[in-house]
Amino acid sequence: VDECARGLDNCNSNSQCINTDGSFLCRCNHGYTGYGAYCYDINECVLPINNCHSNASCTNIGGSFFCTCDSGYTGNGTFCKEIDECSLSLDDCHPNSNCTNIDGSFLCTCDSRFEGNETLCEEKSIAVRLIGPSSSNGTGRVEVFYNGEWGTICDDYNWNINDARVVCRQVLGLPYAVRALRRHQVPDGTGKIWLANVRCTGNEQSLINCSHNGWGNHKYCGHYNDAGVQCSSGVSVRLRGPSSSNGTGRVEVLYNGRWGTICHYSWDIYDARVVCRQLGYPYAARALKGYQVPDGAGQIWLNSVRCTGNEENLISCSHSGWGNAYCRHYQDAGVECSATDVDECARGLDNCGSNSQCINTDGSFLCRCNHGYTGNGVYCYDINECSLSIHNCHSNTSCTNIGGSFFCTCESGYTGNGTFCQELDECSLSLDDCHPNSNCTNIDGSFLCICDEKFAGNETLCQ
Repeated sequence: VDECARGLDNCNSNSQCINTDGSFLCRCNHGYTGYGAYCYDINECVLPINNCHSNASCTNIGGSFFCTCDSGYTGNGTFCKEIDECSLSLDDCHPNSNCTNIDGSFLCTCDSRFEGNETLCEEKSIAVRLIGPSSSNGTGRVEVFYNGEWGTICDDYNWNINDARVVCRQVLGLPYAVRALRRHQVPDGTGKIWLANVRCTGNEQSLINCSHNGWGNHKYCGHYNDAGVQCSSGVSVRLRGPSSSNGTGRVEVLYNGRWGTICHYSWDIYDARVVCRQLGYPYAARALKGYQVPDGAGQIWLNSVRCTGNEENLISCSHSGWGNAYCRHYQDAGVECSATDVDECARGLDNCGSNSQCINTDGSFLCRCNHGYTGNGVYCYDINECSLSIHNCHSNTSCTNIGGSFFCTCESGYTGNGTFCQELDECSLSLDDCHPNSNCTNIDGSFLCICDEKFAGNETLCQ
């Protein structure tokens, strides 16, 4: 009688009924223990029989368990790798601080020229002034106050428009620098020469945040090398051409009381955005070059203009200097402005790479590298998960990198999906090639054939 099939057994709901000759057996299901009629859940978490990683928590469930990586770690629970919040930009450190990865978390430390805590690092500052007959109008020799004494800055061929931008912002609150004045362009100072080899990016709020040789450290500077600046509240722009009233035309700028054009070398959509914003248009549709706008006449003021697109005034963008344009008017630059957002992605106006996705934003676009790639969006490179050990392949697998991803292959003698590989028991599965007169013994990743005691030979022939 098959007690199991006829329901005559007394097996527990967490067990399996197995019919035997003249009777039956109750075998507890996997993850349960007992004698069949009564089967109890095995708590793998309290017993050392789970395979959760050391940086994971174990949660017991009926007949099994699951592993969850701790905070600051990522993985499937059986394998947990520390998350480097710093390199993955998952930290909340202030832009003026350094992020340091630590076990399961991160630390933020303010840069040497800043002070504060991990979420706010404010610039230290020094006093700066302009000296000269036009200093009240934003033009003059730059002096800094240090150790109770005013002193000048040496122009040792490094003083440039980025340095001037910081001074103009700090001294007069003027957002724009027209020129960095160099030797003989400002009246000579006297006394201390405090700084030399000053190098600013242009974004600093104070000169103290720019690199330099150190206070009073200069070798061959005299006051004929004193540096200065010419600051401004901004530069006016206008459009010229038959469609200028509609936001399309040749760009002209006003400098020293005269209107002049811009040469189209390096002119792009980022420059156009700044011009359109100044003219009251929220969006730029195109950057126009040469034959796309009518030729101007007279002065050509600017060349090699390079904007990031976020500037409020064209004067904040880098360029080759006022009047230093070796161009002709058939190379004049222009813009096409728009009152509505332009979808650069749909119109093919983006510069995203082949392994990235173009995402339209209000007034611009973003290039985001596809999954499995890294870079700035314009250039995206494949992440080699295998060599960087950021894969989840099992210890008994080989990892193979492919474009944008990877795959795991169980080694010979193992079976599974690559993230989990279980040893093959070739003997019990009859996958061995042992002779009929031999015994098969399973070993790690393979098997052995041993001739029976009444036979002799090798693993494939026992006589």
